[in-house]
Amino acid sequence: IVSPRDVVVAKSRDMDDHISWLLDRKRFGDAVREAEKYPDQLKRHKIQDIGEKHLEQLVEGGSYEEAAALCPRLLKENSALWV
Repeated sequence: IVSPRDVVVAKSRDMDDHISWLLDRKRFGDAVREAEKYPDQLKRHKIQDIGEKHLEQLVEGGSYEEAAALCPRLLKENSALWV
């Protein structure tokens, strides 16, 4: 976009941009849901990394039961993450 005083570069937003926006605002649950809906559109983010952040947030907030319920879905069969 060019005007007499400014030049602005505009680019379309992608799913990674949206996930980054959610993560910046500590909306980890929303970020996980969006990442799971559109995994093929992610280039910079990994669902597992987002899931780990979400689990950390839940544990730090004392939501142990919710975190435990999400572990099978987020950690899957990666035994190293279950430790």
